Amino acid sequence: FIRFVLFGTIMQAYLNRAKFCLSNMQDGSDATEASLKRKVTSIFSFYCCSAIQYLGPVILLMTSSLLYIMSSHYFNFFPPLEDVSVHSAFPMFNLNLFQGSLSFIIWWICFCMFIISSVGSVVHSILQSYI
Repeated sequence: FIRFVLFGTIMQAYLNRAKFCLSNMQDGSDATEASLKRKVTSIFSFYCCSAIQYLGPVILLMTSSLLYIMSSHYFNFFPPLEDVSVHSAFPMFNLNLFQGSLSFIIWWICFCMFIISSVGSVVHSILQSYI
Protein backbone atom coordinates (compact mmCIF):
# COMPACT_ATOMS: atom_id res chain seq x y z
CA PHE A 1 0.00 0.00 0.00
CA ILE A 2 2.87 2.36 0.79
CA ARG A 3 4.32 1.89 -2.69
CA PHE A 4 1.05 3.02 -4.26
CA VAL A 5 0.96 6.10 -2.04
CA LEU A 6 4.58 6.99 -2.81
CA PHE A 7 4.36 6.23 -6.53
CA GLY A 8 3.73 9.83 -7.60
CA THR A 9 6.56 11.14 -5.44
CA ILE A 10 9.03 8.58 -6.73
CA MET A 11 8.14 9.20 -10.36
CA GLN A 12 8.34 12.97 -9.85
CA ALA A 13 11.79 12.54 -8.33
CA TYR A 14 12.78 10.51 -11.37
CA LEU A 15 11.56 13.31 -13.64
CA ASN A 16 13.41 15.90 -11.54
CA ARG A 17 16.59 14.00 -12.32
CA ALA A 18 16.39 15.31 -15.89
CA LYS A 19 16.16 18.88 -14.63
CA PHE A 20 19.12 18.30 -12.31
CA CYS A 21 21.22 16.82 -15.11
CA LEU A 22 20.35 19.73 -17.39
CA SER A 23 21.32 22.29 -14.79
CA ASN A 24 24.63 20.49 -14.21
CA MET A 25 25.37 20.31 -17.94
CA GLN A 26 24.48 23.95 -18.57
CA ASP A 27 26.95 25.09 -15.93
CA GLY A 28 29.78 23.67 -18.02
CA SER A 29 30.71 25.32 -21.29
CA ASP A 30 31.02 22.05 -23.26
CA ALA A 31 27.28 21.31 -23.25
CA THR A 32 25.95 21.07 -26.78
CA GLU A 33 22.36 20.79 -27.86
CA ALA A 34 22.87 17.19 -28.98
CA SER A 35 24.33 16.13 -25.64
CA LEU A 36 21.50 17.84 -23.75
CA LYS A 37 18.91 16.17 -25.96
CA ARG A 38 20.58 12.78 -25.56
CA LYS A 39 20.66 13.10 -21.75
CA VAL A 40 16.99 14.10 -21.49
CA THR A 41 15.94 11.40 -23.95
CA SER A 42 17.79 8.75 -21.97
CA ILE A 43 15.99 9.76 -18.78
CA PHE A 44 12.51 10.00 -20.30
CA SER A 45 12.84 6.82 -22.34
CA PHE A 46 13.30 4.77 -19.18
CA TYR A 47 10.41 6.43 -17.34
CA CYS A 48 7.91 3.70 -18.30
CA CYS A 49 10.42 0.97 -17.45
CA SER A 50 10.99 2.39 -14.00
CA ALA A 51 7.23 2.66 -13.41
CA ILE A 52 6.72 -0.97 -14.37
CA GLN A 53 9.65 -2.09 -12.23
CA TYR A 54 8.23 -0.15 -9.30
CA LEU A 55 4.59 -1.28 -9.58
CA GLY A 56 5.00 -4.73 -11.15
CA PRO A 57 6.02 -6.59 -7.98
CA VAL A 58 3.27 -4.86 -6.00
CA ILE A 59 0.60 -5.93 -8.48
CA LEU A 60 2.00 -9.47 -8.56
CA LEU A 61 2.04 -9.62 -4.76
CA MET A 62 -1.53 -8.35 -4.50
CA THR A 63 -2.87 -10.86 -7.00
CA SER A 64 -1.02 -13.72 -5.31
CA SER A 65 -2.35 -12.66 -1.93
CA LEU A 66 -5.89 -12.45 -3.24
CA LEU A 67 -5.57 -15.90 -4.80
CA TYR A 68 -4.31 -17.24 -1.47
CA ILE A 69 -7.23 -15.68 0.40
CA MET A 70 -9.72 -17.05 -2.11
CA SER A 71 -8.17 -20.52 -1.97
CA SER A 72 -8.50 -20.60 1.80
CA HIS A 73 -12.24 -19.83 1.55
CA TYR A 74 -11.84 -16.79 3.74
CA PHE A 75 -14.60 -14.93 1.91
CA ASN A 76 -16.39 -18.05 0.61
CA PHE A 77 -16.24 -16.84 -2.99
CA PHE A 78 -15.94 -20.30 -4.46
CA PRO A 79 -17.27 -23.69 -3.42
CA PRO A 80 -14.82 -25.97 -1.60
CA LEU A 81 -12.33 -27.71 -3.87
CA GLU A 82 -13.63 -31.15 -2.94
CA ASP A 83 -16.87 -30.43 -4.83
CA VAL A 84 -15.10 -29.59 -8.08
CA SER A 85 -14.84 -32.37 -10.66
CA VAL A 86 -11.14 -31.67 -11.29
CA HIS A 87 -10.36 -33.05 -7.84
CA SER A 88 -11.69 -36.47 -8.73
CA ALA A 89 -9.67 -36.59 -11.96
CA PHE A 90 -6.42 -35.28 -10.44
CA PRO A 91 -6.29 -36.01 -6.71
CA MET A 92 -2.90 -34.33 -6.34
CA PHE A 93 -4.44 -30.91 -7.04
CA ASN A 94 -5.89 -30.37 -3.62
CA LEU A 95 -6.26 -27.32 -1.42
CA ASN A 96 -3.00 -27.92 0.43
CA LEU A 97 -1.03 -27.86 -2.83
CA PHE A 98 -2.56 -24.55 -3.90
CA GLN A 99 -2.08 -22.94 -0.52
CA GLY A 100 1.49 -24.17 -0.23
CA SER A 101 2.37 -22.98 -3.72
CA LEU A 102 0.79 -19.59 -3.23
CA SER A 103 2.37 -19.05 0.17
CA PHE A 104 5.79 -19.85 -1.32
CA ILE A 105 5.15 -17.46 -4.21
CA ILE A 106 4.13 -14.70 -1.79
CA TRP A 107 7.22 -15.33 0.33
CA TRP A 108 9.47 -15.30 -2.73
CA ILE A 109 8.02 -12.04 -4.07
CA CYS A 110 8.48 -10.35 -0.67
CA PHE A 111 12.03 -11.67 -0.43
CA CYS A 112 12.90 -10.45 -3.93
CA MET A 113 11.37 -7.03 -3.23
CA PHE A 114 13.50 -6.74 -0.09
CA ILE A 115 16.71 -7.79 -1.85
CA ILE A 116 16.09 -5.50 -4.81
CA SER A 117 15.33 -2.57 -2.50
CA SER A 118 18.48 -3.26 -0.50
CA VAL A 119 20.67 -3.45 -3.60
CA GLY A 120 18.99 -0.33 -4.97
CA SER A 121 19.77 1.57 -1.78
CA VAL A 122 23.41 0.55 -1.97
CA VAL A 123 23.67 1.50 -5.64
CA HIS A 124 21.94 4.82 -4.96
CA SER A 125 24.36 5.66 -2.14
CA ILE A 126 27.32 4.77 -4.37
CA LEU A 127 25.99 6.87 -7.25
CA GLN A 128 25.34 9.82 -4.94
CA SER A 129 29.06 10.01 -4.21
CA TYR A 130 29.79 10.50 -7.94
CA ILE A 131 27.37 13.40 -8.38
